[in-house]
Amino acid sequence: MIIDSAAVPMGLFGFRRRAEVPARSNCDADGNATAAVARVRRHSFCSSPSSSARPARRPTAHGRLLPSLFIIGSIKTGSSSLWSQLVDGAKSHLTHGALTDKGDISAKEKDFFGDPSMWRRGRGWYERIWPQCPAEGQGVLVGIDATPAYHVWHDAPKNMATFFGAGHSGTAQLRLVWMLREPVSKFWSYFWELKSYGGEWDKVDFAGWAAPKLARARECLRADPSSPLWPPSLPPPYQSCAPHLDHGLYHPQLVRWLQFFRARQLLLVSFKGYARAPSEVVRGVLLHGGLPRSVAADAAARTVQLGASKLRRPRSRGAMPHGLWEETRALYAPFVERLYALIREQAIAVSPCNEQGTRFLETPPRRNGTSASSNATASTDAGAGESGGDGSTRRAKGAGGKGGGRRWRWLRHHGHGPGPRRAARKEPEVPNPFTV
Repeated sequence: MIIDSAAVPMGLFGFRRRAEVPARSNCDADGNATAAVARVRRHSFCSSPSSSARPARRPTAHGRLLPSLFIIGSIKTGSSSLWSQLVDGAKSHLTHGALTDKGDISAKEKDFFGDPSMWRRGRGWYERIWPQCPAEGQGVLVGIDATPAYHVWHDAPKNMATFFGAGHSGTAQLRLVWMLREPVSKFWSYFWELKSYGGEWDKVDFAGWAAPKLARARECLRADPSSPLWPPSLPPPYQSCAPHLDHGLYHPQLVRWLQFFRARQLLLVSFKGYARAPSEVVRGVLLHGGLPRSVAADAAARTVQLGASKLRRPRSRGAMPHGLWEETRALYAPFVERLYALIREQAIAVSPCNEQGTRFLETPPRRNGTSASSNATASTDAGAGESGGDGSTRRAKGAGGKGGGRRWRWLRHHGHGPGPRRAARKEPEVPNPFTV
């Protein structure tokens, strides 16, 4: 087990807090957030000619290029935007592989290591998605698989470790990027993503959709206040404790990934930091993936700034009902605190660099009876779809195949300014339902 966590398991779900250590900076001399082992790759990451063999560090005559850069999360955090900036900015050095039968969305998201139906297709199927390795002297090519639901799939890190194998030529070659957004805002934005599908979703209101999920989480926490609420496959009575809410339960998911990967292989990206400084994030991700500084600098220079006037403004969505906003914030608060402690203990890099050591997932305050999250940042993730509590992803009509191209207009980002003014009204005090 690789993890040296800030929280050591005690009992079924209990945690014994360890002494905190001062945060260490993972910023380089140029102010980029990079992991301690971010080195320039000297060889493409390739498979052996035999599909049953483990990946080889050097190109082989008939081997396939394998992805070594993964965006593992998460939906509604700008992953489609970042992916587009990366592949457009480093075209000759980064490849997303071929499309699959899932249509246009599969250029970005392969789903192989998470979705059980995709995993069952086997090693040969996944390798055939990727091009043959470049020959010696043709430069280094890095493959990228940006599936933002990977962090929710409990078996995804184990499947990666099984596929790539251990050791220097296996999982140690991989670099993981995880985009994180304040979970209450993300949950609200996710609901409106589902509403945009139309049809039966036109009849769904937020209270009717969210209240049963919060009630189920309360039930699990009453049974054990330290329950991680994830994964949904926990034994009864903790099974399916947080449907859809589990996409914001970053702490237990990070603990799971650290069982198979070292902290230095991870780069966390702040959603608000990416919206503010996308070029810095693009540079940091490419450096983390092992690309040369010159390539990262060129890609950063071509990065489109997200605050431009061309970006769309969000349509009016009103505000999350106050009582549900309080409940959701109270649910996520202890998990966010544990995440901060784990990031600090493991010295995990955060991008942009000035977000390192900050409370970058702080819930924005409500102003004038509205949730800042409802009017501020809706989502930059134009390619996100509905993910169930088990991590499965169901796409809106047009997401793949015919008509799917419209979802790759990643400039369909929402503005970050405040919404229309409303008359201030006094909100009733709501007790914390998650206090046990």
